[in-house]
Amino acid sequence: MELTINEDGAIQSNETTQDISRLENIETLKELMKEVIRSDVENALRQARTLSADVFGFGETIHREYPEDWKTMKEDWDTVFPQIELGIRVNVELRSTGGLSRPVILGGAP
Repeated sequence: MELTINEDGAIQSNETTQDISRLENIETLKELMKEVIRSDVENALRQARTLSADVFGFGETIHREYPEDWKTMKEDWDTVFPQIELGIRVNVELRSTGGLSRPVILGGAP
């Protein structure tokens, strides 16, 4: 199974020492966001598998998209669900930096 997560966001403030007007800093931020999102999903999935709890609704998706396959697995879903391989793709877009560029440093110096 494949799970694709599309995250759109905007930077409202810059409390780092990084200049977010630089493209490489925006790309680094996007990669960090992807890693955090992927990690959160993997942790939630691990917990759901431990509990055999399909909180993501994968069974319902299989039932809707592949009804014939669902018929063969629905009776054993509690044992099938924890074994499903899941590919996770995370896409992050930062559409606005809110007019921010350089970090704000105490004392008002850029």
